[in-house]
Amino acid sequence: MQWFPLLSASTELRFGSLMLLGFSFLAAFFVLFTARDILLRTHLFTLQACSILLVALFPIGGFLVYLLIRPPRTIKDRAMEDLVLDLLERQTSLLERATAMPSSPAPPPSPPPPASVASSVPSPLPPTPSKASSNAQRKKGGGKKSHRR
Repeated sequence: MQWFPLLSASTELRFGSLMLLGFSFLAAFFVLFTARDILLRTHLFTLQACSILLVALFPIGGFLVYLLIRPPRTIKDRAMEDLVLDLLERQTSLLERATAMPSSPAPPPSPPPPASVASSVPSPLPPTPSKASSNAQRKKGGGKKSHRR
């Protein structure tokens, strides 16, 4: 019997050694990937430690469970999302302010003219009919006709 199983004459022992070596590399990869990934996703030490221990104790099943329970976004993604939302809120508030303000400043209202000047200046609007004249026009048939039953 040799000290290094990969150099053994038995094919079953060599195959078993290669499978164990491959599984060891896969388990180490899962633990390292989980450690790196959970450190990027949360600052909670308990969640970090539990995730790494879960994958270290149960490499394949623990890794699949970790993929289900891990936070959906990284810390940088959440920070970027917060910045984008803040920027959108600022832009919408600026846009609302811009649409609420008139495009050109309106001149201040002029004071009303004195009564003597107002009576001598003709009005640009036509005179409005009084109620009496509109009632008379309605009686003549010029207005709306009423339907009596």
